[in-house]
Amino acid sequence: MGKRPQNMGRIMSFSAMAWAIKQDIPRSCEKFVLVMLANYAGQDGVCYPSIDRLSEELSQDRKTVLKSIKSLISLGLIRDTGRRVGKTRSVVVYQLTGVPEFSRFHYLYRVENPDTGEYYVGTRSTNMLPHMDEYFGSGDWCREMKEKGVFLHKEIVKVFETSEECKAAESKVFRSLQEDDGLCRNKQAAFAARATLRKHNESHATVYVFDDDP
Repeated sequence: MGKRPQNMGRIMSFSAMAWAIKQDIPRSCEKFVLVMLANYAGQDGVCYPSIDRLSEELSQDRKTVLKSIKSLISLGLIRDTGRRVGKTRSVVVYQLTGVPEFSRFHYLYRVENPDTGEYYVGTRSTNMLPHMDEYFGSGDWCREMKEKGVFLHKEIVKVFETSEECKAAESKVFRSLQEDDGLCRNKQAAFAARATLRKHNESHATVYVFDDDP
């Protein structure tokens, strides 16, 4: 059971863990694996805890851990670097993909089902050129479409210099929704639409003043 890597694994990457916790991953077992990988990540997002180590620390069997890692790779949240370490060169070296602090590009994207018009808006930080990035979101709807084999069209809306600018642009999109259009599959959009509608109703409320004098 491999030891915790001294040069990276013992350095807790708080930014990586904060990023992992915020990811919209419906299955808790997968999210726990991602958070643990982030805990082992160095400043470049690289980590290499053994499967036995992850299994022990997460109280999950090897099969569950391996299945979660496969899913995280499919979601575009981690990648297999192709490197192997350890005495037998059997421990896989992974890299987190999407942590803003480790990324060169930050972009706003829109994924749409051309058959239904349903869409999902999100942000992505990566070291890959945006148009070459195969990430299609990790939200419930995106994942469901992928599992069903539904074709989704991805549009790179805009590339930003910082993740903060990118997040601000995403929030602006949600705030611009006057009401839930029934097509947006973001949870945030539904909340933003309701808040916008409530604010609109409050600003147009009729105030009745009753005069007690006859």
